[in-house]
Amino acid sequence: MEETTDPLFFIDTNILVYAYDSDEMEKHVVAKNLIKKCWDREILYAVSPQVLSELFVTLTKKLKGKISLDESEQIVKDIFAFTNFVKLPMDSKTILKAIELHKMSKCHYYDSLIAATMQLNNVVHIYTENIKDFSKITGIKVVNPFEKKKVSTKNQ
Repeated sequence: MEETTDPLFFIDTNILVYAYDSDEMEKHVVAKNLIKKCWDREILYAVSPQVLSELFVTLTKKLKGKISLDESEQIVKDIFAFTNFVKLPMDSKTILKAIELHKMSKCHYYDSLIAATMQLNNVVHIYTENIKDFSKITGIKVVNPFEKKKVSTKNQ
């Protein structure tokens, strides 16, 4: 991959789910094209074990019957193995930071856990449909790829 100055974006679970679920075709196409850039080695994206766990649960429970258990497992394995998906680590420091962010922002704890993972790994951009919650967290630049020119940032 060539040297790039593009910011590293964290990919939220909802983007990955839309990439594999065609129920909402417009969102599916946008998400699939976004993720395809990573698979084509045009860009790096960041993910966390939490997001890949949420992806597996969503694919196997909420989309039950559409994507098999084995296919869902393989999708997660492929993302873990692929070097253009940067896997951000999580540990006790991440959990404690998430609790702090949750208390300050009043966001859902699991969104705070994503934000903590991002912050502790110096990732400030996130692709997500969840602008409402992530925009409450200082230092996170939120981009909803399904909306034109919608960027939200809470300044420090």
